[in-house]
Amino acid sequence: MPEIVQGLLIGGIVAGALLGGLALLLRGRRGLAGEATGLTMLQTQIEGLRRQLDTRLGETSHAISNVDQGLARLEEASKRILEVGRDVSGLRDILQAPKLRGGLGELLLENLLVEVLPRSAFHMPHTFRTGVTVDALITLPEGSVPVDAKFPLEAYQRIVQAREEPHIAAASREFRQSVRARIDEIADKYIVTAEGTLDFALMYVPAEAVYYEAMAREESLSNYA
Repeated sequence: MPEIVQGLLIGGIVAGALLGGLALLLRGRRGLAGEATGLTMLQTQIEGLRRQLDTRLGETSHAISNVDQGLARLEEASKRILEVGRDVSGLRDILQAPKLRGGLGELLLENLLVEVLPRSAFHMPHTFRTGVTVDALITLPEGSVPVDAKFPLEAYQRIVQAREEPHIAAASREFRQSVRARIDEIADKYIVTAEGTLDFALMYVPAEAVYYEAMAREESLSNYA
């Protein structure tokens, strides 16, 4: 009997040891499974961070590309501004020559007439029997209207360049005299009623700033005309 009890005790101890070992094994496996799950979660988080970093880097690269393109456009615009500045400077030099200035005025006048009138309604240039040539002659049923381009640029530039009041006043007087002289010239030379013109003629001023100075700011000139 004691042997049987002893055997049972020994068997219980062995069984307990086996069960304990199995429990430890199971706990170890659970621990390994938990560690594996933790590693998987960590890898997922790292992958997510990597994707976010790639996205941010892509946005940054796109932004840098946009800045580069903007700087390139700005540089190109600056070059064009410089070119326009040189062109304007060159045009100003060209306009100093009266013949070239007159030719430009005639060209602008022709472009204007082409836009608003049939080509058969005007002639450019027109020479009267007196030998005087006007830039354009518009034909109407009631008669013809002479049109001559005038470009009093030099007198206008002196107004623009004047800085002190006495100089501005003197330049304005000179400008008025210059425009009045051109008004008189048109009236004397191009109103030829014996050849079918009406009793008035037109002066075309191709520069808006000059026209404004002559007709808007100088009311005496418009009244005189």
